[in-house]
Amino acid sequence: IRAGRKDRKRPIMTSWIRAGVLYCLTIFAVAFVLGSVRVLWAAPRVGPVIAVLLETPLVLLVSWAAARRISPRAIDGELAGRGLMGVIALALLMGLEFGLGAVLGRSASEQLAGMQTPAGLIGLAGQAGFAAIPILQALWDTRRASR
Repeated sequence: IRAGRKDRKRPIMTSWIRAGVLYCLTIFAVAFVLGSVRVLWAAPRVGPVIAVLLETPLVLLVSWAAARRISPRAIDGELAGRGLMGVIALALLMGLEFGLGAVLGRSASEQLAGMQTPAGLIGLAGQAGFAAIPILQALWDTRRASR
């Protein structure tokens, strides 16, 4: 126990927010690196759709591992908590992506138009998967425990 601090649990809502932020920032960093490889190396060689199809499973695999490490510590496997973790992470991720796009000179309308391409739709599906992973893990864990 640190001096001046009582030994008590963190409020549940704070845990969900912290878990969502940590999950998002972890995956944003990984996806930033993989996205750079996709844009600079893979897409010119195989095209944007194949490049996104190669990147997305890697990001989802890292997302699964990150959520597995983050969520049990932060929210003790609560289904609602894990769902909120995913929603918070997705909202923050979308904000970071639009912010990065703006820094790189892309307007919001250009970014939205990019999401309507085949590669963009695959990316959005991957982001939906990223958001769903914490709750899918809770459901998976519940099902395994009941066997």
